[in-house]
Amino acid sequence: DFMNICDGNSRFGKITLGNDIQLKIPPTLRFVATINNDDTTERLSPRLIDRVALIRLPDVPYTTVEDEDLSDTSFVNVVEWADLQAVFAPVTSPDLDTMPNEIYKNICSLFRENMKLSVSPRVDRAIRRYWATAKNLFESEAGNDTTIIALDYAVAQKLLPKINGSGKSYLEFLVKFKELCEKNNLEKSRTLLSNIFKRGEASMNYYQYF
Repeated sequence: DFMNICDGNSRFGKITLGNDIQLKIPPTLRFVATINNDDTTERLSPRLIDRVALIRLPDVPYTTVEDEDLSDTSFVNVVEWADLQAVFAPVTSPDLDTMPNEIYKNICSLFRENMKLSVSPRVDRAIRRYWATAKNLFESEAGNDTTIIALDYAVAQKLLPKINGSGKSYLEFLVKFKELCEKNNLEKSRTLLSNIFKRGEASMNYYQYF
């Protein structure tokens, strides 16, 4: 049911709760899930990865973790749904002419060359919509403008989670991918790929995002 909601174009999706009970999901409701990235969890299915944006949280030393007092809600302000829509889902079609198309095109071509990976129309649409919104929200840093930073995050969240394979040809694909990220200042994606390389070398050359 959750998969159908991701693909549905209707105003209301539905989730079956059992005993012929269905819950209507309005456009104002969003779902966020967390998962540990360790040996206690199964790998997410390609079908799910194709439909969600995976945000990897940074490792935090336990010494820096502090309990927050959440009892005081006086500072909480209600954000109107219309305001959220205006920022994150504008009604007008996004202008994609300024997207770093050459970089993105090269990445997609690289994925197509690898038989185990692909950039589906669904993922392509999600990346472009994310980029069109995020480029206006990020701040430039380290000499990168926001168009590159937004593309970097989109690639990290939508394409890198697809990495799962082994063998010489797969390694060659990853090397080319990492070089492409280095050349075009996709720093977040490059860092994640470097970690995938390190884990793969310690796992009999099996390379995976998770």
